[in-house]
Amino acid sequence: MTQKETIKKVLHYIRRYRFFLIASLVLALITVVLTLYVPILTGQAVDLIVGKGQVDFAGVYHICVKIGIAILLTMVAQWVMNVANNKITYSVVRDIRTDPFEKIQVLPLSYIDSHSYGGIVSRVIADADQFADDERYEDCYRHALQRGERDSLERDAGVGESEKWHDDIVDKRAQVVIHGL
Repeated sequence: MTQKETIKKVLHYIRRYRFFLIASLVLALITVVLTLYVPILTGQAVDLIVGKGQVDFAGVYHICVKIGIAILLTMVAQWVMNVANNKITYSVVRDIRTDPFEKIQVLPLSYIDSHSYGGIVSRVIADADQFADDERYEDCYRHALQRGERDSLERDAGVGESEKWHDDIVDKRAQVVIHGL
Protein backbone atom coordinates (compact mmCIF):
# COMPACT_ATOMS: atom_id res chain seq x y z
CA MET A 1 0.00 0.00 0.00
CA THR A 2 1.30 3.45 -0.88
CA GLN A 3 1.56 6.43 1.40
CA LYS A 4 -1.16 8.15 -0.65
CA GLU A 5 -3.60 5.33 0.10
CA THR A 6 -2.73 5.50 3.79
CA ILE A 7 -3.38 9.24 3.85
CA LYS A 8 -6.76 8.65 2.20
CA LYS A 9 -7.67 6.16 4.93
CA VAL A 10 -6.60 8.55 7.68
CA LEU A 11 -8.58 11.36 6.04
CA HIS A 12 -11.56 8.99 6.02
CA TYR A 13 -11.33 8.84 9.81
CA ILE A 14 -10.76 12.59 10.12
CA ARG A 15 -13.76 13.34 7.89
CA ARG A 16 -16.06 12.45 10.78
CA TYR A 17 -14.62 15.39 12.71
CA ARG A 18 -14.86 17.93 9.89
CA PHE A 19 -16.20 20.67 12.17
CA PHE A 20 -13.18 20.46 14.48
CA LEU A 21 -10.80 20.36 11.52
CA ILE A 22 -12.35 23.48 9.97
CA ALA A 23 -12.35 25.21 13.36
CA SER A 24 -8.68 24.33 13.83
CA LEU A 25 -7.74 25.70 10.41
CA VAL A 26 -9.72 28.92 10.93
CA LEU A 27 -8.17 29.40 14.38
CA ALA A 28 -4.69 28.77 12.95
CA LEU A 29 -5.38 31.48 10.36
CA ILE A 30 -6.59 33.88 13.05
CA THR A 31 -3.48 33.15 15.13
CA VAL A 32 -1.16 33.85 12.22
CA VAL A 33 -2.96 37.06 11.22
CA LEU A 34 -2.95 38.41 14.78
CA THR A 35 0.68 37.42 15.27
CA LEU A 36 1.61 39.38 12.14
CA TYR A 37 -0.57 42.34 13.19
CA VAL A 38 1.33 43.00 16.45
CA PRO A 39 4.56 44.15 14.72
CA ILE A 40 2.50 46.50 12.52
CA LEU A 41 0.97 48.03 15.64
CA THR A 42 4.41 48.28 17.23
CA GLY A 43 5.64 50.20 14.17
CA GLN A 44 2.69 52.57 14.45
CA ALA A 45 3.50 53.16 18.12
CA VAL A 46 7.13 53.91 17.28
CA ASP A 47 5.96 56.40 14.65
CA LEU A 48 4.12 58.31 17.41
CA ILE A 49 7.40 58.82 19.25
CA VAL A 50 8.92 61.66 17.27
CA GLY A 51 11.63 62.75 19.67
CA LYS A 52 12.42 63.83 23.20
CA GLY A 53 9.33 65.51 24.58
CA GLN A 54 7.38 64.85 21.37
CA VAL A 55 5.46 61.67 22.27
CA ASP A 56 1.75 61.17 21.65
CA PHE A 57 1.09 59.23 24.87
CA ALA A 58 -2.64 58.91 24.20
CA GLY A 59 -1.94 57.38 20.78
CA VAL A 60 0.74 55.05 22.16
CA TYR A 61 -1.63 53.97 24.94
CA HIS A 62 -4.39 53.30 22.40
CA ILE A 63 -2.00 51.17 20.31
CA CYS A 64 -0.77 49.30 23.42
CA VAL A 65 -4.38 48.41 24.22
CA LYS A 66 -4.78 47.06 20.67
CA ILE A 67 -1.59 45.02 21.09
CA GLY A 68 -2.89 43.61 24.38
CA ILE A 69 -6.20 42.65 22.78
CA ALA A 70 -4.40 41.03 19.83
CA ILE A 71 -2.19 39.03 22.19
CA LEU A 72 -5.19 37.96 24.29
CA LEU A 73 -7.15 36.90 21.19
CA THR A 74 -4.10 35.00 19.88
CA MET A 75 -3.78 33.19 23.19
CA VAL A 76 -7.46 32.21 23.22
CA ALA A 77 -7.38 31.14 19.55
CA GLN A 78 -4.32 28.96 20.15
CA TRP A 79 -5.89 27.36 23.22
CA VAL A 80 -9.16 26.57 21.42
CA MET A 81 -7.19 25.31 18.39
CA ASN A 82 -5.26 22.92 20.67
CA VAL A 83 -8.53 21.69 22.18
CA ALA A 84 -9.92 21.05 18.68
CA ASN A 85 -6.71 19.28 17.60
CA ASN A 86 -6.79 17.09 20.71
CA LYS A 87 -10.43 16.21 20.06
CA ILE A 88 -9.56 15.18 16.51
CA THR A 89 -6.49 13.22 17.59
CA TYR A 90 -8.09 11.29 20.42
CA SER A 91 -11.29 10.60 18.50
CA VAL A 92 -9.43 9.33 15.43
CA VAL A 93 -7.24 7.09 17.60
CA ARG A 94 -10.35 5.74 19.32
CA ASP A 95 -11.91 5.02 15.94
CA ILE A 96 -8.73 3.38 14.68
CA ARG A 97 -8.77 1.12 17.76
CA THR A 98 -12.48 0.36 17.59
CA ASP A 99 -12.69 -0.63 13.92
CA PRO A 100 -10.28 -3.57 14.13
CA PHE A 101 -12.06 -4.86 17.25
CA GLU A 102 -15.35 -4.77 15.36
CA LYS A 103 -13.68 -6.72 12.55
CA ILE A 104 -12.32 -9.25 15.04
CA GLN A 105 -15.87 -9.87 16.28
CA VAL A 106 -16.96 -11.13 12.85
CA LEU A 107 -13.85 -13.18 12.03
CA PRO A 108 -14.41 -16.90 11.50
CA LEU A 109 -13.50 -19.14 14.42
CA SER A 110 -10.82 -20.84 12.32
CA TYR A 111 -8.90 -17.57 12.13
CA ILE A 112 -9.22 -16.98 15.89
CA ASP A 113 -8.12 -20.56 16.59
CA SER A 114 -5.06 -20.25 14.39
CA HIS A 115 -3.98 -16.90 15.86
CA SER A 116 -3.59 -15.76 19.46
CA TYR A 117 -6.50 -13.46 20.27
CA GLY A 118 -4.39 -11.64 22.87
CA GLY A 119 -1.63 -11.21 20.32
CA ILE A 120 -4.07 -9.74 17.81
CA VAL A 121 -5.53 -7.36 20.39
CA SER A 122 -2.09 -6.37 21.67
CA ARG A 123 -0.87 -5.66 18.16
CA VAL A 124 -3.86 -3.46 17.36
CA ILE A 125 -3.47 -1.47 20.58
CA ALA A 126 0.30 -1.08 20.23
CA ASP A 127 0.07 -0.05 16.59
CA ALA A 128 -2.68 2.50 17.29
CA ASP A 129 -0.67 3.92 20.21
CA GLN A 130 2.46 4.23 18.13
CA PHE A 131 0.45 5.84 15.37
CA ALA A 132 -0.90 8.52 17.71
CA ASP A 133 1.40 9.06 20.68
CA ASP A 134 4.51 10.60 19.17
CA GLU A 135 4.02 14.11 20.59
CA ARG A 136 7.24 15.46 19.11
CA TYR A 137 5.89 14.95 15.60
CA GLU A 138 2.39 16.13 16.55
CA ASP A 139 3.79 19.45 17.82
CA CYS A 140 5.98 19.71 14.76
CA TYR A 141 3.04 19.16 12.38
CA ARG A 142 0.97 21.71 14.30
CA HIS A 143 3.81 24.21 13.97
CA ALA A 144 4.06 23.55 10.24
CA LEU A 145 0.31 24.02 9.85
CA GLN A 146 0.50 27.38 11.58
CA ARG A 147 3.51 28.52 9.60
CA GLY A 148 2.61 26.83 6.33
CA GLU A 149 6.16 25.62 5.92
CA ARG A 150 6.81 21.99 5.14
CA ASP A 151 10.56 22.47 5.56
CA SER A 152 10.07 23.47 9.18
CA LEU A 153 8.93 19.92 9.96
CA GLU A 154 12.36 18.43 9.58
CA ARG A 155 14.23 21.48 10.86
CA ASP A 156 12.21 21.90 14.08
CA ALA A 157 12.07 18.23 14.97
CA GLY A 158 15.69 17.66 14.02
CA VAL A 159 14.58 14.80 11.82
CA GLY A 160 17.53 12.73 10.73
CA GLU A 161 17.78 9.43 8.95
CA SER A 162 16.80 7.41 12.05
CA GLU A 163 13.61 9.46 12.53
CA LYS A 164 12.72 9.12 8.84
CA TRP A 165 13.22 5.36 9.20
CA HIS A 166 10.97 5.48 12.28
CA ASP A 167 8.33 7.36 10.27
CA ASP A 168 8.42 4.67 7.58
CA ILE A 169 7.79 2.00 10.21
CA VAL A 170 4.96 4.03 11.76
CA ASP A 171 3.43 4.52 8.29
CA LYS A 172 3.57 0.78 7.61
CA ARG A 173 2.04 -0.04 11.00
CA ALA A 174 -0.65 2.58 10.44
CA GLN A 175 -1.49 0.90 7.16
CA VAL A 176 -1.90 -2.43 8.96
CA VAL A 177 -4.12 -0.88 11.66
CA ILE A 178 -6.22 1.12 9.23
CA HIS A 179 -6.82 -1.72 6.81
CA GLY A 180 -7.56 -4.23 9.52
CA LEU A 181 -6.14 -7.69 9.91
